[in-house]
Amino acid sequence: MKTSLVWFDCNDYRKQVQRQLSTEVFSSKMFGIQEGVREQNVRQLMEFMKSKQGEFVNVRPAICGTILNVLGNVVFSKDLYDVVGGKGVVGLEFLIRKLLVIGSTPNLSNYYQFLDRFDPQGLRKEAFASLQKVDRLWKPIIEERKREQKMNKRDECKGMLDVLLANNYNDAEINNIFLVCSRAQTRSL
Repeated sequence: MKTSLVWFDCNDYRKQVQRQLSTEVFSSKMFGIQEGVREQNVRQLMEFMKSKQGEFVNVRPAICGTILNVLGNVVFSKDLYDVVGGKGVVGLEFLIRKLLVIGSTPNLSNYYQFLDRFDPQGLRKEAFASLQKVDRLWKPIIEERKREQKMNKRDECKGMLDVLLANNYNDAEINNIFLVCSRAQTRSL
């Protein structure tokens, strides 16, 4: 965890990563390119809801799945959830929810500095364990994308992972950047 960008000083490496992500992933041009994918995700949700007309439907999984797909396309250029089939990356929704709960729980260590090294509520330990599980979930996606890149199956950079691989980031750096982005997303909620 201490190798994460969150803990780095504002040095050249951090500035380089931030510059690449802001110009190549989170730019208005890239959001424009990905607009069609977002519209397709929402259209898929609407078609699913229309197909269930007159039936009792638990909308939470479909809506959460659509949000996962939008985020999955920004990060991995890939849907992570099948809205129609109701299946996705096993355990991802649970882990995201768990991390949101951990992130929104008031931490005594933030109020009483001397408790920081003790982690009295176990929040740091629980968050670290959950983040390791998330890492295991996205590792196969990263490996698949590396194989595609070696076989020249992907010509263009479409998502964050494509940009990071094109700029020769190693697995540890990619993992840390993903963790920083995940942490930033949970803090913004």
